[in-house]
Amino acid sequence: MSAHHQSITVATRPSRTRGRTSFRAGAVSALGLWALAASVCGSVWIATGAADGRYLLELPGGNAPHWVDGPLHGFSGLFGTLGAGGLSAAMLLLGAGYLVALACARSLPLRWALVAVGLANLAFTLGPTIVSTDVFGYIAYARELAAHGLNPYLSEPISLGHESLLKFVYWKHQPSPYGPLFTLLSAPLGLISTILALWLYKAAAGLASIAIVLLVVDVARQRGIEPARAAIFVGLNPLLLIYAVSGAHNDLLATLLVVLAVALALRSRHAAAGAAVAGAAAVKLTLGIALPFLLIGSHRRGRSVWGAAAAAVAIGVPAWILFGPHVFSQLHRISSDPLFDTTFSGPDRLARSLGSPIDSGVRAACFVCAAVAAAVSLVWAWRGGDPIAAAGWALLALLASIASLAPWYLLWLLPLAALSRNRGLTLATLLATAYLLAVHVPAFGGVPWLSQPPTSTRATRTVAAAGPPPRPGIGAHPRGARIWSDPAPASATST
Repeated sequence: MSAHHQSITVATRPSRTRGRTSFRAGAVSALGLWALAASVCGSVWIATGAADGRYLLELPGGNAPHWVDGPLHGFSGLFGTLGAGGLSAAMLLLGAGYLVALACARSLPLRWALVAVGLANLAFTLGPTIVSTDVFGYIAYARELAAHGLNPYLSEPISLGHESLLKFVYWKHQPSPYGPLFTLLSAPLGLISTILALWLYKAAAGLASIAIVLLVVDVARQRGIEPARAAIFVGLNPLLLIYAVSGAHNDLLATLLVVLAVALALRSRHAAAGAAVAGAAAVKLTLGIALPFLLIGSHRRGRSVWGAAAAAVAIGVPAWILFGPHVFSQLHRISSDPLFDTTFSGPDRLARSLGSPIDSGVRAACFVCAAVAAAVSLVWAWRGGDPIAAAGWALLALLASIASLAPWYLLWLLPLAALSRNRGLTLATLLATAYLLAVHVPAFGGVPWLSQPPTSTRATRTVAAAGPPPRPGIGAHPRGARIWSDPAPASATST
């Protein structure tokens, strides 16, 4: 072979390699875009299908009015009705799109990831509240305080008397388990109509979810993490969309404040960061676990402590004047009363493996394991470990120990896992997502709503519709009715 021919051959090899690399990158990018589209389609499928009147809103009984369906009512023809098969397919489509989009995230432009996140969140914001009636409980507690001058930490929603709102409230005999900051912020919504209050809560939930994603993207850039992947990891998570955004849960506000604290700390605004974490704890006490990790990661801990203390005083003094020492009394009941236990929680799995109910021994064992995990995480962070990853591991252990675990609680962990640069925490979060999604997919024998363990000492059988029980499956019962066989319905109220 001549030297000239050899030079041509050698010169063409890099060109061919570049061509194959370019083709591979283009294929991965196209696959990622299809995955984003699948996530959006799955979101629209569930949101519009739920709005056709056969959604799984846990009303105490009777038919739901059409204003609960929201503006997507009448659009179920886009993908068909939301029966057991349809809901299973949509949930699996949403989950598959999420995982594939994450795998292809490096090849995806950030703008397209944010567009998909925005559309998916918009669909669930405009759709009806699915599964949980917590949002109606929010309205009831706000109405107790603002319209009737009652203390929601002492008075149950049933004290509202003959208010029409009560037919949408499941836990009529339970005082508020929510933090004082959330109660105070919600008070004005107790003075307006139930319809307007519901959709303001829904709008606030959608905006909070988008704000979390935008803050996560900002922090990811500062920490050298791929922003598109971080946006997808949080904003297209199926549990966030189906449960947290759809149900307008206040976990979104609490998580937003935690992510805001991280962003502020990275900008050396330590006092404001401490105040933000204190605010998160005043919405959802469990997220106060982030505070010690914030202090460890701060290079000006005194200012962080000062900010947290100032916020605690600013929130705590009015709360004490208005509500007295009863603000957190309901939390003990939720953590110890079998009425609030849910199937597939960590304590439920442990109890079943032991052949026992979730008794005090099981609860104590789970608490000790979570406390040890939190202590180990704190020591790791103190010795130079990533405080964000350490806080994430502590929260994951807490989630595994909660007997009243609800799927949307995973939201607490998502931003920290996305920002941690810890592959183990990322994988554990994805496995937790897959587990909590799979156990609620009808095709896998699950149910999308929350239910009590069959071994619960206070499990009940509730039949809220006349006539013989329908066949198992979603959409087989009248609109708004609730029909269960054991395991019985459990609390949709979060801790």
